[in-house]
Amino acid sequence: MATFRELWLPYYREVNTCVHKNTSWKTFKHSCGAVEKFVPSFLEAGFDILNPVQCSAAGMDAETLKQKYGRDLVFWGGGVDTQQVLPFGTPDEVCEQVLRRCEAFSSGAMNRWRRNSGTPLRVHCEWRPAELRRALVVTHVRKAERAAAHPGLCYMC
Repeated sequence: MATFRELWLPYYREVNTCVHKNTSWKTFKHSCGAVEKFVPSFLEAGFDILNPVQCSAAGMDAETLKQKYGRDLVFWGGGVDTQQVLPFGTPDEVCEQVLRRCEAFSSGAMNRWRRNSGTPLRVHCEWRPAELRRALVVTHVRKAERAAAHPGLCYMC
């Protein structure tokens, strides 16, 4: 942590300050894994977005991240565990995790939801087309049902 703050934080702060001062752009920090302890430093450095959000890593619980940092940080990714659930789960397991993550990340501040980068392409090839269609349909139906039950929430996925 000290090394990050000494070597990287000043550089990141300078770059992000310049971007924010001279453009309307937002900046994001790409950092896989268990980075929760770095998030306060990412915010101090001026980052607006964290990508990806690897919720399967230690300390990266979606609900906790959203509660602690959701007012100040956009979470880009984290919609499904791309190491276990997406490649090896059933369509129902994938749908359920997507819905839980949508609920966790959708309340309050902005969230740009999508699968994390690097999803193995074989996932889509191994599922029969009917299973994939069913997973997509079930996800959208459940999302609509939950949105109707909780009209104040924004379901972006």
